[in-house]
Amino acid sequence: MVKFLLTADWQIGMEASSLGEKAERVRNARLDTIERIVQIANEKKVDFMVVAGDTFEGNDIPRPLIHKIHQALEKLDGIPVYFLPGNHDYFGPASVYKNHIWDDNKDMFIVLTEREPMELETCILYPCPIYRPTSPEDPTGWIEAEKTKLPRLGIAHGSLGILPEADTLDYPIDAKRAESAKLDFLCLGHWHSYLPNGERTLYPGTPETTSFKEKDSGYVAIINIEKGQSPCIEKIPTGALTWMSMEREINSAADLNLLKGELSGVKDTKRTLLRLKVTGMVPPEMFDLLDDLRIDLEERYLYSNIDMEGVAIDEMNTDILDLAPPGPIREALDELIKEAKWNPVAKSAVRSFVRISKEVGD
Repeated sequence: MVKFLLTADWQIGMEASSLGEKAERVRNARLDTIERIVQIANEKKVDFMVVAGDTFEGNDIPRPLIHKIHQALEKLDGIPVYFLPGNHDYFGPASVYKNHIWDDNKDMFIVLTEREPMELETCILYPCPIYRPTSPEDPTGWIEAEKTKLPRLGIAHGSLGILPEADTLDYPIDAKRAESAKLDFLCLGHWHSYLPNGERTLYPGTPETTSFKEKDSGYVAIINIEKGQSPCIEKIPTGALTWMSMEREINSAADLNLLKGELSGVKDTKRTLLRLKVTGMVPPEMFDLLDDLRIDLEERYLYSNIDMEGVAIDEMNTDILDLAPPGPIREALDELIKEAKWNPVAKSAVRSFVRISKEVGD
């Protein structure tokens, strides 16, 4: 029997530049996640750990950052780690894996650079390293069916042909490879969501979510395999950050209060990244309330991106026109109100007019 921890797509070194000043905190969270993975591996007493590609965001990773990864992994209780070069950290002339720092722990941190079987005490590995960023080749194509006494584990990085958006230059992998090559298990990296394909093929996904578009990420897998038996898989959460994407329609104060109540239920806002898109038709005075909400969310959440471009001024609200004297000013305001439904500049102009009118009236 073999018992191992499967993970992939750590993307260490990712810039997360779209997050502005919060990017550093997101990058640091990925380093903390590795500490949790080490703790899980030690607690589960696995035979080894597999990182199925894209440990690093690229091959231009500074040595101090590589050293931090090594320091974290040195806390493993004698558990070796097998690293597969992926499409981001592919094994080319300038590979991050050719840095001399890897020589210091080469017995514990093993880089899988050759497409050839590697027999261990508990199993046989069939690594499929990546040598360039893109290719139409199936990296698992070299693995042939054979009978062995030990479990056979394929390790690859690429796209299974089970989703329509899979790129033909994205190292396409035969969705039936585990069956055709008689593998006991096929460990995959590249897709960031936890995704099984049958009982013998698995993407563990990234252990720490990297963007709002990722679904079901933030896990590692503990896999037990006995030759000739179905694998036993345990899905374990590791992600520290929550990426929350919402879209809500606001047409009244009641809608806004409902949204506030929903957001107030988020437990750990300092570890939550929020993307909120608001649409709807509201009276102008509610824009100030929406602005107050935006400011509050910016203060309470680790990161927030509030899109209110889809909120329009209620063009049926004749009270706004009553604020303007008859004549050209009212006519211009009427045109602005109509245009504010789609034009943010016009929307802002109407809001300013209402605010100034009320201040003058007061």
